[in-house]
Amino acid sequence: MRCCNRKIYNYQFFVSGGIKKIIEAASEHAINRKQFGRPLKDFGLIQDKFARMAINAYAMESMTYMTAGMIDSDEYEDCAVEAAIVKVSASASCNECLLNPNAG
Repeated sequence: MRCCNRKIYNYQFFVSGGIKKIIEAASEHAINRKQFGRPLKDFGLIQDKFARMAINAYAMESMTYMTAGMIDSDEYEDCAVEAAIVKVSASASCNECLLNPNAG
């Protein structure tokens, strides 16, 4: 079962890194793009979106590290439920960062 846990964990790792890349690209766009004579970064809705993306990235990374620690330790024999929960959470976080422009 440890093998399956590791495969599920790999997904979380890639999504966590992907969310960071999304934030990086979006922040560069928000700094350089101007709308109504102001950079996008100055608008409250954009700032809220970046805050939510940062929260998702932090939560995703924290859950990934916790699950990795559980899988690597000999204390927990089966972490399939925990790994699956993090996988679903990773998908939801990625969906919010990518596809939901007005999350709130």
